[in-house]
Amino acid sequence: MSISPLTYRDIIGTNAVHSVGEVWTAMLWDLYWAMSDEYGWSEDLYTGQLGNNQAIQLVMDGIKIQACDPGMIDGRDAILAADRVNNQGANECLIWKVFARRGLGFSASQNDKRDRNDAIEAFDIPPSCTKELVLVKNSTKKIDAGDDIVYTLTLTNYKDETVNNVVLADNLPEGLTFKQGSAS
Repeated sequence: MSISPLTYRDIIGTNAVHSVGEVWTAMLWDLYWAMSDEYGWSEDLYTGQLGNNQAIQLVMDGIKIQACDPGMIDGRDAILAADRVNNQGANECLIWKVFARRGLGFSASQNDKRDRNDAIEAFDIPPSCTKELVLVKNSTKKIDAGDDIVYTLTLTNYKDETVNNVVLADNLPEGLTFKQGSAS
């Protein structure tokens, strides 16, 4: 990143196609070297089976299955899909980390793929790659005075082991009261 600090946000406000390509190829270059670091590097570009060969194959197979007129997120998702087909998803978290490092993470959005000014970068990876307990809290979106509010708390275990004796507690905001018998 000290040599090429480009991230997904750097496409905003650009007019030349090369500006978008420069960000995309920085991501692919990072993937190439992350795969090489993980599985080794081969100078045999035609029949080699090491990390650099695998990275090139994932990109090429991703191109074959991505949507027509793709945005960067379409390209990222196609590479992830190619890994699921080629390697049963063995490199999913590595690929996510590479793209997230440059702002094309799990929560990133391309919105209108033809409008580079509405790109929203994010540096997160999917919860399944964090190996943690992940809590998601959802509630009624629009609340008028006197309305009942529905909270849904979902706790997902992404750890590799079973977790026991987890206590989940939530504090209600000031002014709300709990209806006895409403929790399940």
